[in-house]
Amino acid sequence: MSNLQGKQNVTSVDYRKVVLMSLLLAVTSFIFMSLNFLFFHTIIELFSILVAFSIFIIAINTYSITKNCYFIFIGISFGFVGLYDLLHTLAYQGMGVFPGDTSNLATQLWIIARYVQSISLFIATGFLFKELKPAVISLGHSLVAAFLFAGIFYWDYFPDCFIPGQGLTLFKVSSEYVISIILLVAVYLLYRYRKHFHDRVCMLLITAILFTIGSELAFTFYVDVYGLSNVIGHVFKVVAFYLIYKAIVETNLKKPYNSLFFQLKQTKDDLEETNAKLTKEIVQHKEAEVQAKKLYKAVEHSPSVAVITDNEGYIEYVNSKFTEITGYLREEVMGKKPNLLKSGRTDRKTYDELWETISSGKEWRGEFLNKKKNGQLYWEQASISSIISSQGEISHYIAVKEDITDRKQAEEVLKRYQLLSKHARDIILFIGADGKIIDANRAAVRAYEYEYEELLELNIKDLRCDKVKLVRSQILKVSEEGVLMERFHCRKDGSSFPVEISSQGMVYRDEHIRMKIIRDISERKVVEKELKQAKETAEAANRAKGEFLANMSHEIRTPMNAIMGMTDLVLDTDLKDTQREYLSMVKTASGSLLRIVNDILDFSKIEAGKLDLEKIDFDIKAITKQTIEVFVFKAEAKGLKIDYYIHPKIPHIISGDPVRLQQVLNNLIDNALKFTEEGGIYIKVTMEELVNNLIKIKYEIKDTGIGIPEDKGDLLFKSFSQVDGSSTRRFGGTGLGLVISKRLVEMMGGSISYTSEPGTGTTFSFTVTMMVPDILFVDNNNDEIDITSNGIANLRNHNKTKTKNSGGFKALIAEDNELNRELVLTQFEMKGWDAVAVENGKEAVEAFDNYNFDLILMDVQMPEMDGFEATALIRNKEKREGGHVPIIAMTAHAIKGAEQECFRAGMDYYLSKPVKSDALYSLIKKILDDRE
Repeated sequence: MSNLQGKQNVTSVDYRKVVLMSLLLAVTSFIFMSLNFLFFHTIIELFSILVAFSIFIIAINTYSITKNCYFIFIGISFGFVGLYDLLHTLAYQGMGVFPGDTSNLATQLWIIARYVQSISLFIATGFLFKELKPAVISLGHSLVAAFLFAGIFYWDYFPDCFIPGQGLTLFKVSSEYVISIILLVAVYLLYRYRKHFHDRVCMLLITAILFTIGSELAFTFYVDVYGLSNVIGHVFKVVAFYLIYKAIVETNLKKPYNSLFFQLKQTKDDLEETNAKLTKEIVQHKEAEVQAKKLYKAVEHSPSVAVITDNEGYIEYVNSKFTEITGYLREEVMGKKPNLLKSGRTDRKTYDELWETISSGKEWRGEFLNKKKNGQLYWEQASISSIISSQGEISHYIAVKEDITDRKQAEEVLKRYQLLSKHARDIILFIGADGKIIDANRAAVRAYEYEYEELLELNIKDLRCDKVKLVRSQILKVSEEGVLMERFHCRKDGSSFPVEISSQGMVYRDEHIRMKIIRDISERKVVEKELKQAKETAEAANRAKGEFLANMSHEIRTPMNAIMGMTDLVLDTDLKDTQREYLSMVKTASGSLLRIVNDILDFSKIEAGKLDLEKIDFDIKAITKQTIEVFVFKAEAKGLKIDYYIHPKIPHIISGDPVRLQQVLNNLIDNALKFTEEGGIYIKVTMEELVNNLIKIKYEIKDTGIGIPEDKGDLLFKSFSQVDGSSTRRFGGTGLGLVISKRLVEMMGGSISYTSEPGTGTTFSFTVTMMVPDILFVDNNNDEIDITSNGIANLRNHNKTKTKNSGGFKALIAEDNELNRELVLTQFEMKGWDAVAVENGKEAVEAFDNYNFDLILMDVQMPEMDGFEATALIRNKEKREGGHVPIIAMTAHAIKGAEQECFRAGMDYYLSKPVKSDALYSLIKKILDDRE
């Protein structure tokens, strides 16, 4: 309430005038009362009402100028008090305005007016510190008035205040005392906050309230409404209203407008003296102005916050750094106190010490935890001094403050680190900018075997055993990026141990320090050494395993090639039924053995993570048909039927590994045939989704076999496990087929699952995800795809066409195994092809030099000269002399990379032993066709 704080010459109320006016009013009132009490009551109440309305009108119309919330609240309150008093006057006994014409209604309205008046004076001091719009104050009074009027005129729940013949009720008398107590509290509050008022205005208000208390007490004694105490009460009320009116006029009218017409009269001598002083001081003022501008510029652009307040703490100036730090604009804080920055987190004792210090003219230094406009907390370090005027009094205060939030946070972090480091198992050192150790934890004392005080005398370099100098980039990686660094540190006795170091920079008390967390990794190094040795041992074992599997593959496949080949040749001759039956058993057993070998090799490669999938374009429909066709004879032999369906939307050509896809399909169809005694097998191939160039294809193999018991399902995809593991089981196998199929399907981006009902059948489903080349198309020919078992028979007969006569075709066969040489020669003779056989690579090169061949079948592993070297010599000769003879590699090495190694050596085709006759014939037919 700065507009109330000016000092005037007249600072006290002229109580003689007040007493004289009161006596005059009392005598006049007594005379009028003697003549006609009703007329007296009406006149004196109307005077009070006019004064109340005048207070209301003045307060409302001057608020826009004074912005005085205290007096606007008093003015609006007295406007409503005037309304209540007007109704009280009209309801007075003898006026005849309201029905009943009793004194009780008038007394009820009177007590309401006094309650509103006293409570308003009581709570008005609250508006010295808070602002409230006049409309809100008016709305609050209107709601209260509506409630009170309803209680008197409508619901009739307001207590009686006067009973004719008995006088005042207990409620009325008690209320007058309560009102007096409220008014006494209002007097206390006015006195407490007197510094917010001009002295004269404050005394006018206090005197008015005291007269009001006297008025209330007078009204507690009368029995007859026309009694003397009633007259005294009304007189005191008029005086009280008048004094409040005077306070309103003094504050809102007289003082503001007197200041506009300040007395500018001065004598001629005063003006001449003033002009002389101004003329003399003008140069000094100009110089001071230049200095002031420099000072202002320095303060305005200072890196520190600057705030200037008056002697009561109201802000008069803030620099740009203040607005930058706090977020408040200048206009938002001018005329307000700096306590708008309070966060509530700074101890009250700090503020008490601050005001005690600067009020005595001394400088205060300290810290605050303040709050910005956006609610963010920040720390300030402040230096606050008083500015002494020429009269020797404090006129202003100036504060220079610095944002130390980062420093406080760093100190807090350091405190937490120090607290944690005491009990940490790792070594923690705090290093100064010069490398000197400034703090260490207990783990450091134990590890380096120095006393704590001894450590603080060392530089971090003194702890290093390895004197390797780090370049700046390495240091930055360790400190800023958190990269761990390994070094050797020394104990006090000179022994060394390996450590792992991480570093973190921070600022503590304006000094850049570094915290190093150092871990003794001696045990880890031992474990790493053991792990490295174990890894090398495992890798050696894995290499030995690979070599063993490669040798086993070669040693088993080589004789198997002869056994299976010769068996096929003998089966094509005239045999007795018994002989044919025995040889068929041999062929079946050989095939089973070969599958077991293949399964073990595949499983080993999968387990070692060395089985890679090919990615080539192939006809998935043709591959699927060919795979199913292989099982047609076997199914017919058991009296079973095979049907299949391939969805027409599946593209012909996709990119993936056709061999592994066939392997999975073979395993599942073979299992279905194995466990099905009657009925049949149905294979369904559909397309689940096609997104961009990725296609997901689903295979379903459904049989009508024995099914899988529910409690045995978890054994299906376990290595070397079977549903029937008893010694009397009917069905053989290694128990690897489904395990390998599951791994292959997962490698092809799919999954495998099954559903089964014992005694009814089983359905295995698997999906694979493959690429669709851009050139592929979708075949919509349903007739081609929807093939039944009858169609399979026709397809089988179609494939029995003979290879046409080769004419002058001649082949060279290089094979070190005698049985295998004889097998291939016999197969060629049956086809009518001419062939020359040799035992090793050296003989193959000599034969190539002496004869012209159309084809070479080259074994890879042979004595004296292997197939790779022989191929290289043949290709070198062809480069010199021209020509190119196709070479088919034949090898029992069914390990990863064997096929690619053959191609790199210069061979054109690849067949894995044991070589099937159909595969050999098909490949040679293709070569012959390409030759023509």
